[in-house]
Amino acid sequence: MQRYTIIKIVSIWLMTTQAMAEYKDFSVGFGLINEHVGLFRKDLAGNRNKFDFRALVEAQWFLEYGSWVVLPRVGMQFPDSTEQETITKYAGYIGVGVGRYVAPGVLLQLGSSYYLTYFTTDGGTSTLPNGDSTADFPLPESSSLARNVTTDIAAEFYLSKEFSLKTQLMVFNPLTSINRSFTYSLMIHYYFGKPI
Repeated sequence: MQRYTIIKIVSIWLMTTQAMAEYKDFSVGFGLINEHVGLFRKDLAGNRNKFDFRALVEAQWFLEYGSWVVLPRVGMQFPDSTEQETITKYAGYIGVGVGRYVAPGVLLQLGSSYYLTYFTTDGGTSTLPNGDSTADFPLPESSSLARNVTTDIAAEFYLSKEFSLKTQLMVFNPLTSINRSFTYSLMIHYYFGKPI
């Protein structure tokens, strides 16, 4: 109940802010994202994911509100087949950041995103190690959708009027140490120089 109250308050604040903020620019970013660092085993040797980057595209709006900047954004990963060829993963997010310049050309942002991950599988079987031998395990023919609210910290470094380098950290379940995970991304943004 408390989570939904906070979301409602933030939503009302965002709608009010967008009505009062001055719309300045629009950018599109391309880059790489690494999800849930160190959380999953990626092979039978027990190695965990650390540098498993996937392609990412992000659209971001730039709104000035006094000395603050409001940055609504939407991002999407390119569809990806996991280690199992029969499983396809789609992921994306919609969020907003509030930022302030901490130095000339350096914008520090704090925000939140609604992160969606969709898995679909064709079914079949998968052969996996089982003790000293292998065994076939069934794969369901179905789909699944995971929804998460993340806490985001980002820094954007403006290289010119048109280009910026953005690094972002998304924290999943920040208050629960057992389920907490981190996703980070690195993007190059192109600013169009006028509202679109």
